[in-house]
Amino acid sequence: MGKVSDKSTLPERRFARGMIAGVGAAKTGVKHLSYVSRVALSAPERREALKLSHEKDLGRLVFSVLSQLRGTALKISQILSTEAEFLPEGVRSELAKACYEVPALNRAHIRKVFVQEFGHSASHLFHTFEADAFAAASIGQVHKATVVINDEYVPVAVKVQYPGVATAIASDISLLKGLLKTLATTTSYVPKKEVLDHLLKEVETRLYEEVDYTLEAKQTEWFKKKLSAEKYCIPQIYSEYSGQRVLTTEFVHGKHLKEWLATNPSQSDRNHFGQLLFDYFHETCFVHGKINADFHAGNFLFMADGRLGILDFGFVRSFDQEYRGLLKQLFHSFKEYHLNKNAQVLLDGLKKINMLAVDLDVATFNQYLEPMMAEVCEWFIEPYVHSSFDFTNMVSHPSHTLNEGKKYSRFMKAFREEQLSYDRGYMGLTNILKEMKAVVNTQYAFLE
Repeated sequence: MGKVSDKSTLPERRFARGMIAGVGAAKTGVKHLSYVSRVALSAPERREALKLSHEKDLGRLVFSVLSQLRGTALKISQILSTEAEFLPEGVRSELAKACYEVPALNRAHIRKVFVQEFGHSASHLFHTFEADAFAAASIGQVHKATVVINDEYVPVAVKVQYPGVATAIASDISLLKGLLKTLATTTSYVPKKEVLDHLLKEVETRLYEEVDYTLEAKQTEWFKKKLSAEKYCIPQIYSEYSGQRVLTTEFVHGKHLKEWLATNPSQSDRNHFGQLLFDYFHETCFVHGKINADFHAGNFLFMADGRLGILDFGFVRSFDQEYRGLLKQLFHSFKEYHLNKNAQVLLDGLKKINMLAVDLDVATFNQYLEPMMAEVCEWFIEPYVHSSFDFTNMVSHPSHTLNEGKKYSRFMKAFREEQLSYDRGYMGLTNILKEMKAVVNTQYAFLE
């Protein structure tokens, strides 16, 4: 969740949305050509500053397009800001605004959703309803309201889905592919088509689930039952005020990450909340068999009573026993490689997770793939080879391996679909913990 900016309308028609994406693609190409010309004429000592400025300009252009399209497009913006380290920092820092700053819908659109969902306006459903949203999500925005329960006025958060989101998913994916294709053609920042297609297909599948708020309500209740109420605050669902495109929950008081960090929390508090985040991720994945893959800062609240508030359970994927077993085997393979540099062990682990072709021999692996895979392995396993880990020391994902992966893609198989959700969640987790500068205990019996 995040704050909202000035009100705007949602472009529902395919032609209008296509025009927005097309104009954005054209501006991106022109901007990059201008940058190339300026770099060629500039002094060497100015080129790094020009590069960073250019990255931010590209990020602002892409975010401008995505924020107008909303829905699928903003979901991709959130993903790219947290997990796509193939994009430079300047671009990702601008895209990260999708977690916090999204243009608000006007009141007419909000009324339309309530009339379609409940047959009357929000003012008839709630005791009070603030027409101006206080936060925005990728496919909806959130309003403060009150309901009367047992003669008491109870504050609630009401998430309202943007009109037309469900019907625009497929076309938005297609439009976004075109925009990213332009970015790939005019810059060196976007990987090959197959990587993006795989990513966007998985997001499309999950997004069709996410637009159904009745499913999100069930997922929220599932997590609420599984997690300790003493450590975590999962908002209560008010089903009588909810539907397929409106979700009403308990109002959770807390600070988002940047707001919390601005209070200069103690190292003890950083470690406390860092441990809650780390435990939440691993216990839900490995013990309970589900992951809330939307692991970005906008979905967490740091509460005054020491609990971690968790919001938005629309982007959930289940992990069966087989996949959890494969993940544990991969952990063991990575640890063994870290200790002994046994390439056969690393190769076997990657084959089992369906990442490499089963007929790939160790000699070919050593020659072409081991240097690249070794970097990814060491990055991933580093926190787990210590009893505790200071995430201040967490290195960035070795993003240059993505470019090497293009050259050696003939050896690769497609990831299991679950792996994309796990990787996305893990990268989001480590990014948050690094920003927090948290020290956490990383050893679990269920990973042995």
